[in-house]
Amino acid sequence: MLYKPQPRHLPAAENELRLDLDGRTLQITHRAATQAPPNEGLPGAARQPALIYFGGNAEDVSLQLKRFVRLWPHRDLYLVHYRGWGDSSGRPTQAGLLADALAVFDHVQARHDDVAVIGRSLGSGVAIQVAAQRPASALVLVTPYDSIANVAREQMPFWVPVRWLLKDRWESVLVAPRITVPTTVIQAEHDETIGAERTQRLFEAFAPGVAKLRYLPGVDHTSVLFAPAYHRMLALAIV
Repeated sequence: MLYKPQPRHLPAAENELRLDLDGRTLQITHRAATQAPPNEGLPGAARQPALIYFGGNAEDVSLQLKRFVRLWPHRDLYLVHYRGWGDSSGRPTQAGLLADALAVFDHVQARHDDVAVIGRSLGSGVAIQVAAQRPASALVLVTPYDSIANVAREQMPFWVPVRWLLKDRWESVLVAPRITVPTTVIQAEHDETIGAERTQRLFEAFAPGVAKLRYLPGVDHTSVLFAPAYHRMLALAIV
């Protein structure tokens, strides 16, 4: 129930980057910036900034590409297809997804000075781990959780021994105190998958002044992606 691999809807040859990681292939939906960065030509200007996106457990991240191009035409975009998603090889595990995510960040950082990171739902657990171990310039967590174990406990009948059955726990609440990069946490009012308490507990775990909580009324776990107010929040969180 935790991992639901999805195919990639963009044609394979279009906007594609493939990384070879220890004999496996990791597919990334990639688009180079269509505009110059705002500070181009100024003394000490950095190279073209970039953004890495880690999606939900049943999300084809390539479907976000057009929207992200509109939001960040001056950033190179890297949308990661987890192991088993798209044409990425391998089977998903917490350790495997995190290893891939760090490898992606290292690949991107070698080409960009400014690398922002977004994670949604399952991907929030990936993104927060990356930001704790790598120098991201900004972090956005969309419909995030404190712990997948806590989410599963609320979703399953009380008699199911979730904590005994769950192998990958994604304990983001333990990572949050280590985050120092400016962070935006986005919560959906009618999130039927990740309860408000799960997001609130995560937000409260950040050191004072590091994270801001943004609340989106009238949307649920999926419809948040299509809300104009959500797009405005993203644009303000990552310039």
